Amino acid sequence: MSPVGHWVDSRNDNYDVYMCEWNSSNHTCEHETVIADDPGVRHFYPAIWGDLVVWWHSYPYPIRNRDVYLYDISTGVTHGIATQQGVYEDYPTMWGNLIVWVRGYDVYLCEWTGASPCTPHRLTDEPATQYQPAIWENRIIWRDYRNTPSGKYWNDVYMCVWDTSTKSCQCDPGSDAGCDEATGHIRLATGAEERQTSPYYLAIWENRVAWYEWTRSGGDYIYLYDIPSRTATSAVSDPHDPYELGLSGDWLVWLDYNVSGRDVWAMDLATMEKVRITDEYSQDYPAMWEGRVVWSDDRNGTDDLYLYELLLPPPERVALLIEDVEQLVLDGTLSEGEGTALTSKLDAAAKSLEKGKNKTATNQLRAFINQVKALVRSGRLSAEEGQTLIDWAQGIIDDLSG
Repeated sequence: MSPVGHWVDSRNDNYDVYMCEWNSSNHTCEHETVIADDPGVRHFYPAIWGDLVVWWHSYPYPIRNRDVYLYDISTGVTHGIATQQGVYEDYPTMWGNLIVWVRGYDVYLCEWTGASPCTPHRLTDEPATQYQPAIWENRIIWRDYRNTPSGKYWNDVYMCVWDTSTKSCQCDPGSDAGCDEATGHIRLATGAEERQTSPYYLAIWENRVAWYEWTRSGGDYIYLYDIPSRTATSAVSDPHDPYELGLSGDWLVWLDYNVSGRDVWAMDLATMEKVRITDEYSQDYPAMWEGRVVWSDDRNGTDDLYLYELLLPPPERVALLIEDVEQLVLDGTLSEGEGTALTSKLDAAAKSLEKGKNKTATNQLRAFINQVKALVRSGRLSAEEGQTLIDWAQGIIDDLSG
């Protein structure tokens, strides 16, 4: 399947969830489909992983209730994930089969197995507020007020490393600084307490955590936190009320308020160079995955969706291509042997690029394309699945020859 986009849409005077499939060949969004349009119910904050989309329902007054639902694209079936009556269950996010959301003021997680119910596991059980969770693989972070004195407004960021075997957060006080052995939570050394500030709009990718921070002196900052070294550094010190952060690979994306409106920016964290993606009209809600940035844009008088493809370095794009093949194996589309045959060619191309042997890498990528075409001819890959892989590989070849 092509990469799938999803969004909240009010075209029918209601907040519904739509999706479409991105065609990288002709740069269009195809097969637009509505997946949540319950009458009188508003649907917010969808998140996606593979064939799964989650969001939360908001019911009209006087019903004070919010529920989390999941839609399986492959089956067309909607499942209730968190539907406890009389409780706000909202702000879901996910990675793989792990779904994280907020119930009341605590963070919960469930492991999706393909059918309801999805057993909830309570990650936090503190009298103070915990919310705004974010996830990368089995690492979950959230804003936490457990250490905030009365009358103060700063907050911490905590992390849970989820263990699927014990169904609990796990940390080692001997090796994980900030570890609370009783809860399994790790308190990240953000420095917010010393600065008396609050990290907002959390994002996590591998060993990096990003957040926006406003100071009482009037400064705005985007911080990056390195988990192994427990150090926080200011990555962007001159934004105008930045928010809606996102991390993907070596890229950071955010929305920046300025005198002309709201613009989308990105930063290559390998070089710390900033890229201004938009410079007119007003944009909202940027998100990023595998070098693609999407956002809501009002340049045509309505809120439309736009996409921008960052030109990632060839080695990063080869790595993403390897991940795509591995996902096809995990999905059962390709056998392990077929996946290994494809990734071995990509691994060889990556090593050639490291040595500066671009011509050799080009030949290895062409061998990859030939094998993908063979898998399409044999019916092991659909024409659409094969073309997506071919387009990515050919784009790398074009850049290397240019």
